[in-house]
Amino acid sequence: MLSWHEYHKYLKGKQAEEDTITNRKVDISQFLTSFSTLEQQDVDGFVKMLLEKDYKGTTIQRKISSLRDFGKANGVNVIPTVSVPPAERNLAKIHENLMEEGEYREYLDKILTDEDNSFEGLRAKMIFVMLAYGFRRIGIINITVGGVDLKSGKFHFLTKKDRFRVLPIVFYKDIIKEYLQARISRDYINVNNLIVYSYRNEYKQIRPREFYDIYYTTLAKVTDREINPHAWRHTFGTRLVDNGMDLDEVRDAMGHASINSTELYVHLSGERIRDGLQKFHPSGHKK
Repeated sequence: MLSWHEYHKYLKGKQAEEDTITNRKVDISQFLTSFSTLEQQDVDGFVKMLLEKDYKGTTIQRKISSLRDFGKANGVNVIPTVSVPPAERNLAKIHENLMEEGEYREYLDKILTDEDNSFEGLRAKMIFVMLAYGFRRIGIINITVGGVDLKSGKFHFLTKKDRFRVLPIVFYKDIIKEYLQARISRDYINVNNLIVYSYRNEYKQIRPREFYDIYYTTLAKVTDREINPHAWRHTFGTRLVDNGMDLDEVRDAMGHASINSTELYVHLSGERIRDGLQKFHPSGHKK
């Protein structure tokens, strides 16, 4: 079994974010303090210990996720057999980060019509196009040049759980084409990733740090509001529900493995309706 030092090198090799590495260190150190193998009895024993300590469902799920990744680094498929509470969703916080439809369109239109058509400008536009399609950050970082097929009109990429996903390309085709042409024309780029950055005169796969830098720098040009990248995905899903798309179709558009994940957007849509009634209905201000 890998030591923490060896696992740390593994995480660095994956270009894991610093907060992820910090959480992994806390979680795996806790596991290694009480258990010495990744056998089923130790995995289940760890989960039982967490339950006895009365950790929240969200924390337990995070620690299990850390242990699964540690298992993967060791070539072991870690699957606890002990039932655990689901991770709690902070709907209020997610709802707070949603953008109104007009706001969403305004920010996106301003970004995509910016006059900067340099490689860097087109790269920023491409990132926001993918956010508008409901991509997660990890999907944007990992998608390859070959994963964008304008001829068939499809994105092909891996999800955060390494499931292969296909998503139709139905809008912003001109911007996608412009960026692809700019990206492919740089034949001296020796990595296959769609989104790259230059470091010491060499192009590399974009890392989370550079992704966030491009994202927030671009967003700051159109609004003072702080909007995290995942809010675009939540807004995308909520708008699909708001506009009447069938829930199974929303699940496919979002790339969810389970309909339970998709139901989050029904709750968010309901929150919006409630807020609208309180704000605009004649009886909204009565207690």
